[in-house]
Amino acid sequence: MLVNALSRGLADRLLLMDLTIGRKGLLGYLKALSGSNVVKIVPSITNGNTSGERVADKRLKVVCGSNTSYLEDTAWVGDKTPLTFAEVRISPNTLSSLTSEA
Repeated sequence: MLVNALSRGLADRLLLMDLTIGRKGLLGYLKALSGSNVVKIVPSITNGNTSGERVADKRLKVVCGSNTSYLEDTAWVGDKTPLTFAEVRISPNTLSSLTSEA
């Protein structure tokens, strides 16, 4: 249902759990994970250790079968990506909802 909603969306940037993600990139990524019917997307905070410093990065954790990956804020968003936004809200009753703003 989410892939279907993203396919029909017109905005180029998505607000998903307080992170901005490119719609076309996320859509292509979810289509590539088509081997499983269940894709779980949850917020994740990872701690990176660079030169002895601890840095917390907000990311989305994507779990599909035995595959786990992390999507960073502004993934698939380039300098030339238009500033059209849509907010993705997931509800247990309606599974997915997409609202657009210009």
